[in-house]
This record gives sequence, structure tokens and C-alpha cells, in this order.
Amino acid sequence: MYGEMPNLVPLMKTQETVFSGNMTLHQVATANVKTKGDLVKLLEGCAEKFSMYKQTQSQEAFFNNAFCGAMIVCPNEVRDFANCIQQRGAILRENLRLRQQPGDHQSQQQQPPVCQRVKQNLEKCAVRFTSTVVKKSLDSA
Repeated sequence: MYGEMPNLVPLMKTQETVFSGNMTLHQVATANVKTKGDLVKLLEGCAEKFSMYKQTQSQEAFFNNAFCGAMIVCPNEVRDFANCIQQRGAILRENLRLRQQPGDHQSQQQQPPVCQRVKQNLEKCAVRFTSTVVKKSLDSA
């Protein structure tokens, strides 16, 4: 299942850029307007999780922060990804249950979704957001 996790590092790089002081307040404000307020929502809504990640560098803190940002910046894509993973898990559990029963139940087994497309959509959304922030911060420098 870990191989199915989307790469949300761009969102964390955006946080790191702002929190490390590499963007002026004017640049943040300009980028925030272009992202319809999502930049400030990301920074405020995930500040504690980002801080925890920076302190611990744990995988759990990374996951919590990355998905905190994604829920703010790409809520529809996160929902689609979560639904796909839940559906995949339910089908795999049902297929396992069928295999454990006596008899041939192969015709009843379903093919679980791969979730690659929704994962890529989520990753693209994160990259688009980060690109917008970077471009606007450079334009206003």
C-alpha cells in the first residue's frame, strides 16, 4: 500500500520555503492572492504538524503534515484518492474472504482499482499549487 502513497513533498517544500524566511511578506501576500487564500490556509492550518515533522523527522509526522496540506490545497483530489484506496481495500478483503471459503469462488472475485490515476491527479495538484506559489513569489520579488 505504501507504493500507492502520493508524493506530496512539493507542498512541504512550499511550507519550508515560507517558514524559513525565503519569501518576503509581500511575496507571500501576492502568492496567497493567486492561490485564492490557500497559501495562508496551508501555513496556518498545518503549522503545528509541520513543526512536529521538523522536530521529529518521523514518517508519521511527515504523513500527517503532507495530508494536512493536501486537504487544504487539493481537497477533491484527496477525497478521490481516499475513496479509491478504501474501495481497493474493501475489494481485496472481500476477495480474501472468498478465497478462504471452500469451493471455487474465482468468478465472484472483483478486480480492485489500481488508484494510479487519482494518485497522479493529487500529485499534479500539489505541484501546480507549488508552481503557482513559486512563480508569484518570483514575479513579486
